[in-house]
Amino acid sequence: MNFPLFRGVPEKALTEFLYGIPSQLRVLKPGDVLFRQGDLCENLHILAKGKVRAQMKSEGKVLTIEEFVGPTLLASAIVFTSDPHFPVTATATTEVEVFVVSRSRFVDFMLAHRSVLEGFLADVSERTLFLSRRLKSFALQSLKSRLLEYLSVHRRIDNQEEVAKIMGVARPSLSRALAELIAERKVKK
Repeated sequence: MNFPLFRGVPEKALTEFLYGIPSQLRVLKPGDVLFRQGDLCENLHILAKGKVRAQMKSEGKVLTIEEFVGPTLLASAIVFTSDPHFPVTATATTEVEVFVVSRSRFVDFMLAHRSVLEGFLADVSERTLFLSRRLKSFALQSLKSRLLEYLSVHRRIDNQEEVAKIMGVARPSLSRALAELIAERKVKK
């Protein structure tokens, strides 16, 4: 009921939607994989509780795309595409509860509740905006620029390996860029 997507939906209707057959509630432990990159995406995944890390792997490299905190939708921009395969692997980083709902059941629910349809469209739009900004940061900015941007948001780096994964670079490259920024006095030690 606290999820903005479902605001205005009567509690009884929401309960029937989430807990009714064929929907299912999955509970995962930290480290459990919810879905893998390349798996078919036939259902909507609603992260009710917990944290999930979405990572893309290619040629031995790992890139953290995003960290999701419930309540939120997972793969909302994929479920209705012409090639509905997950572009990332989603792994629980805490205990997680995820509702898995079929596309057709979700469409019926959106048609019955206009506010859910509008919320879903807003979610997909925000996801598209996020991904376009993410692409811009990778394609058009230097590593040092991305590092400065990261530090402006997070203020510090606690784990260089994790930040390197987020930025899609090797840890030594991140360390080198950080050392250069310190030498240039753009960042404090």
